[in-house]
Amino acid sequence: MPSFADSFWSDDMTSGLQVLFYKSYNGCNQCDAFIQLFASRMQFEVSYGRQLCSIKSGVDKEPEDHLETSAGVSLDHIMKEMENEGDEHLNIASNIESLVLQPFSQWCLDHKGRIQYSEKILMDNVKNFSKTKNYVSKLERDYFNKCKKLEDFKRINFMNDEELAKAMKSLDLQKKHELYLENEKENQMFGTLGDIEFDYRTLRETLAVLLKDLPHIEYRLPLINYPLTNTNTGYEITQFILKIMSLKDTDQAERFGQDLLDLGFLKYVNGVGNSFVNSKKFQYQWKDYAYKFAKIPTTDSLSNRDPPENLQENITRNFSNLTRYFSGGESTIGNTSCASNDANETYDTKELSIISSITDTNKEETDETQNDFSSEKDDMKESTPVEETNKDEKVGLEPPNITEIEKILHGLIKDVETSNLNYFKECNKMDTLRCSVEELMIDHLSFMEKCELDRTKAIKKATIDFCSTISNKIAQMKLHIEKMIDAEGAIDPTGDLLNLISKYNTGLFQPKVITYNNYYNPGIYQNFGIDLETRCRLDKRVVPFIVTVILSYMDMIYPDMENDKVRVSIWTQPVKLSLTHQLRNLLNKTQFTTDEDVMKTLKDGKYEPSTIASVLKIYLMELPEPLITIELAEILDVLYNEYPQSRDDEEENNEEKRITGLFTTLASLPKPHIATLDAITTHFCRLIKILRMAGAGNETKSSEKSKEVDMFVATFITDVSKEFANSLLHAKKFEDNELGYKIFYDLLTHKKRIFKELKRQNSSIRR
Repeated sequence: MPSFADSFWSDDMTSGLQVLFYKSYNGCNQCDAFIQLFASRMQFEVSYGRQLCSIKSGVDKEPEDHLETSAGVSLDHIMKEMENEGDEHLNIASNIESLVLQPFSQWCLDHKGRIQYSEKILMDNVKNFSKTKNYVSKLERDYFNKCKKLEDFKRINFMNDEELAKAMKSLDLQKKHELYLENEKENQMFGTLGDIEFDYRTLRETLAVLLKDLPHIEYRLPLINYPLTNTNTGYEITQFILKIMSLKDTDQAERFGQDLLDLGFLKYVNGVGNSFVNSKKFQYQWKDYAYKFAKIPTTDSLSNRDPPENLQENITRNFSNLTRYFSGGESTIGNTSCASNDANETYDTKELSIISSITDTNKEETDETQNDFSSEKDDMKESTPVEETNKDEKVGLEPPNITEIEKILHGLIKDVETSNLNYFKECNKMDTLRCSVEELMIDHLSFMEKCELDRTKAIKKATIDFCSTISNKIAQMKLHIEKMIDAEGAIDPTGDLLNLISKYNTGLFQPKVITYNNYYNPGIYQNFGIDLETRCRLDKRVVPFIVTVILSYMDMIYPDMENDKVRVSIWTQPVKLSLTHQLRNLLNKTQFTTDEDVMKTLKDGKYEPSTIASVLKIYLMELPEPLITIELAEILDVLYNEYPQSRDDEEENNEEKRITGLFTTLASLPKPHIATLDAITTHFCRLIKILRMAGAGNETKSSEKSKEVDMFVATFITDVSKEFANSLLHAKKFEDNELGYKIFYDLLTHKKRIFKELKRQNSSIRR
């Protein structure tokens, strides 16, 4: 049965949620209607019961001797029985209030609160995601505009490649000169600290050790309780200086600390003065200037640098109650955070350098010059600056002559590099944020589905309690109660859910990848969300690395599994989206050159087979153009409507025409699409063959056992066809998903004939 998590998606992520919450609030109104019904019946029972209890007041007073007659006794008994009947009606009203109205009303309030909570969380996060997406689009436009501006400037001011190469060489010399001056400053004398002379480099390294290796604490000022971060006592600083500097005594270490205070690296925070004291009572704070001088980020900047991580923390915090609702008190969502939220630590900024891309259009000599400079720059970062500078002392000492045009070119290149780096970082952060929002929506949609199911169950229980309250007291109302019970029995929670989804679904789950569109090398930095032909061209394969290696990995682990049921279940069992995204992010941010690289990643990760299978499905779903294109899907829809799959006598004739039309239509697909379909169906056909061989391995097996194997294989073909239907067509409606299931089913059952004809047609086209 389809679920909420597969049914309320839309391109803007908002309209589908609005439909869901609109219907959810309608459900709350329906609960209120039931409450009004029960309350009205309670009022009627109270009114009728009170009238019966006071029925004597409506009868004239009988004479004192009326009990002496049989008629008088009968009248008295009838009035007492009526009063007793009135008490029963009052008991019914009391039971309706205590057993039905109070608990059901309280549950409805809690249910509405849960809906409002999910609505606020989801709509706020989707709104923030839309704002961030607009910001990334703005960065992309800015990056492309600057690239175009740079290309226009090159075309106008440089008539040929030789002039541009000459300008690039001048810029290289200017960078070497600036780097030389910067390295010379590193070797200049800074001053004396604790009777020890320091140059800039040595002091920067010493400060880095003090800031990184010395544990800092948070100190709160007395009275106002204001927190101060990155603080240490004078005793801690003195002991650490003695440990790392190997000074003579404590006095020299105190002088060293005093010099740090005088130079502005430290600040005395729990008193007034500017003296350094070796005491546990004196508290000092490391100033931001110290971090800036040591060229390391402060703790605050690290905590504010990564919005996706803060989002994931908010998701985890906001979801604590929701998690307990599902798991009965044990928190599980907090453990499913993104594998890597810091895109800055995953990619090397040198890979985004625009210099190599600009000079790709120049001569080989220009490329060699630029590559030499890039390698020399990397070496200078790793080795002693003075030794590298001496390799070309003339360039370092004398500033090169650069024309005004070359200066403008240099500025444009820097602008493009800065814009490219910002766009690249934000694009990857945006994709990570998208994954987090999708995980949040999956969890909340599942939660909303459970809430809606619980609502119908609560109405069902309240109705049966209401009926029981009345039927237990008045036997004469049995007929009416039976009709109410029949009405209660007609309530079908599962059917209501299915009806809601079928009438108001806005679309199946279809992830929209935020791709990084590099101006010069599109698709080179990502594996997921890139069209199949581009990916195959970059991989230099007919089928992408990820598809072939995942299928080969599955073939490799099949023998180690317990039985056939385990082997087939890895392709059909559900997997948490967060676990799939962890492996997906690992494969997406690594550029593979061989099959062995992808295989090593899968083996080292020790992921569950079902998670790896889920990554293959996500990869196919995130393709911008599905394996079977939209145009061909429309043709195939007409074909399957005209020659449907059925079990009557016409099936044989329909099947022949349907299969012929199928491979004729698929022949117009691009070669990577056909090859990928062939690889996937070949894998499953091989698995199906193994399943049938296992059933036929023992000749003594009974016919019943053979029938069980055939039924098991048929069930697997049906299940795996349903599982890959959306990956095949990227369906937005359930009807399209049904078409994908039919196509994949025919591909598995007639694989040999279909792909034989496809290969024959491709061969004839080439000839």
